[in-house]
Amino acid sequence: MAPVNCCRGRTLAYLVDHRPHRPAGGNVTALAIHGAGRIFAATFAGGAFRSTDNGDSWAQHNTGVPSATFLSLAINAGGYIFAGGDPLGGRVGVICSTDNGGTWQPVNNGLTTGNGINALIATVNG
Repeated sequence: MAPVNCCRGRTLAYLVDHRPHRPAGGNVTALAIHGAGRIFAATFAGGAFRSTDNGDSWAQHNTGVPSATFLSLAINAGGYIFAGGDPLGGRVGVICSTDNGGTWQPVNNGLTTGNGINALIATVNG
């Protein structure tokens, strides 16, 4: 698989592996790009992070997050951000942000408890 270029010519692997160009929340488990220099990172110990400058700096955004362990991310066409969690830190399931990662709300109707959400995909309809 060829490296994905983004973020001023850096690859996603570079952002994950090289400090200071990665979030300080532990291992990065997922990345999602939302245009105009905005990148979201899911981390194993620090929750959600957002960069608005192509990965040069990161800010933690965990308002409303019941656990700091995220395993997956997806962004739909409407800009909604979905994150899947690991149940070891508390029941997370899937949470959603409609305000660019500022706050998060659970969207777990129909999900069983006790399972980590290892992958997400967002369709045009959400």
